[in-house]
Order: sequence, then structure tokens, then C-alpha cells
Amino acid sequence: MRRVSAVAITLAATAVVLLLSAGAASAQIENPLDGVKPDIGVLGPAFNSVWARVVGAIWGVALAASVVKLIMALYKMRSMNKAGMPTEMADAGQEAKIAGIAVGCLASVGIIVGAILFVVGGGN
Repeated sequence: MRRVSAVAITLAATAVVLLLSAGAASAQIENPLDGVKPDIGVLGPAFNSVWARVVGAIWGVALAASVVKLIMALYKMRSMNKAGMPTEMADAGQEAKIAGIAVGCLASVGIIVGAILFVVGGGN
């Protein structure tokens, strides 16, 4: 156990040193992609429409599946509580927490992606 923690600490320290030195090294190199922004408009409006529908459909199916999972977990919690099975109720509660987090994340995926792009893009 000590060896594993020593290796983990060494790897973490190495990663920190590499990240700090990479920042200084990258500051000296000119960014070849400066001012370039992703744009799929060049592929045409038909492609833009299709990929937006496909992503929207996948997002909707994932959201619906996670809502169904949440409802099933809540129902299982209720039935295990009535049956007097605390261990199974705790397991169902854990499933409900995970499904609730999934629903929240999927419902706010647009906001999350927008925030990431805002931070990475420097607020442009």
C-alpha cells in the first residue's frame, strides 16, 4: 500500500512539473490556430440541419431514458420501504441519486457546453 501511494505521489508530482513547464514552453511558440474558430457552415445548410437533428434525437432519447430510470428507482424505493427491506431501499436510493444526477446533467447539457466554450474561448 505504501508503494502504491509513493508511486501515485511521484506520478502526480511529475504531472504537475510537466504541466508547469509546458505552459512556459508553449508561451514561446506562436499559436498556428490563433483566430481560427470551428465552423461547419462550409459543409452546407443541409448538413447543419441533419447533424442538429441527429444530436437532438440522441439527447432526447438519453434524457427520456434517464427520466424512466429515475422513476423506476423512485418506485423501487417506495416499494422496498413498504416491504420493510432497508438494504434494497438503500440500493434503490443510490440508483435514484445517480439517475437524478444524470437527468440534471442531460437537462443542462446545453448550458454546460456553452460554459465550457465560453471559458475555453476566452469569452468571445
